[in-house]
Amino acid sequence: PVLELSGTAHRKTTFYHPQSNGLTERLNKTIADMLSMYIAVDLKNWDDVLPYVTFAYNMAQQETTRSTPFSLLHGREVTTMLDAMLLHDCDDTGTDAQAFTQRGEEVRQLARGRIARQQSYDAQGYNLRHRYVAYQPGEKVWIWSPIRECGFSGKLLKKYFGPYNVVQRPSDMNCEVIPNSSLRTHQQKSCNATGSSGAARATN
Repeated sequence: PVLELSGTAHRKTTFYHPQSNGLTERLNKTIADMLSMYIAVDLKNWDDVLPYVTFAYNMAQQETTRSTPFSLLHGREVTTMLDAMLLHDCDDTGTDAQAFTQRGEEVRQLARGRIARQQSYDAQGYNLRHRYVAYQPGEKVWIWSPIRECGFSGKLLKKYFGPYNVVQRPSDMNCEVIPNSSLRTHQQKSCNATGSSGAARATN
């Protein structure tokens, strides 16, 4: 009922493609970092600790939205044991579905505005540090494809391979490339090189 009143819909993503669900992947990393602080050395009690970690996360005010995840979903702050023990005036408005929906929507509208402002600020900072490169057919590029091998230091492993010849650009963000042997491989590689972490780099 809460999800229906808030207009939340369940959307499925592609298997083994975490980029399509970036917010969830970022949350999973945050939860994993929190779990690592409390689980046992043998890592076997993570499922026992998980409810407490998620409850703490849902009660924590987020820097961008300035609201807690619980309040964004339910339209009110969580009631803890301490709140139940303290004397306070009884408020029956919380049981009204219309009032609940209105409060929740007001909180979410404020959060959307704050998120939009923060995204604009982050985009400006990103654009100042990166540059867009449009590779043209016939140019040679190096493909960023770091390989991890057991027993070798990741800092010393080769990260760029090539050069490859750009064949065509199916879109503004993708290039189709082939190696010098004319064997077509590495199709649909990203072609927007930005700073030191670009997926493709031009070569002389």
